[in-house]
Amino acid sequence: MVTLEERIEQLYKRNKTGIVMLIGTFLIGLAGGLWFFTGGTYEQVAAFVFFFVVALPLSFVAWRKTRTLLTFNEDKRYRRWIRLKGFLNIVLLIGMMGMMSLFTSGLVLLSLFTGTVVSLAIAFLLIEMVIDRRLLQIDDEHVVDSLIGLTKRERLKRKWEDK
Repeated sequence: MVTLEERIEQLYKRNKTGIVMLIGTFLIGLAGGLWFFTGGTYEQVAAFVFFFVVALPLSFVAWRKTRTLLTFNEDKRYRRWIRLKGFLNIVLLIGMMGMMSLFTSGLVLLSLFTGTVVSLAIAFLLIEMVIDRRLLQIDDEHVVDSLIGLTKRERLKRKWEDK
């Protein structure tokens, strides 16, 4: 089994390569969106470009993170919870982008849009907290998202102190 430090290092390395893919996908999405929707209204072009700039790259990053987390433990329960968490990340991103597209096209009112997005975000955070708790019960060495962020901040502090 992989230790906590090794897991954090693998996830940190994955994030570095994910940023390159994020920038590439951003440029492809921006160029494709502007080219494809030049005849559309400003709101439709903005929604399409935002979808390709935000939802697709972040979905790809979530998919890569899920794939990396699946390599840490062979337990079927652990793998099932990790897959569920990754699936929920992607569904939330695409759902929010879909709601934004409906709002910009005028099919959804602002109050419904705001209520739906806030409800989705709160429900997702609660579900993610429950999933992380289950994962920690199965595997003591599981890396939660807050620990990854804390590790990144500590590395940046060390880098600044070394300079």
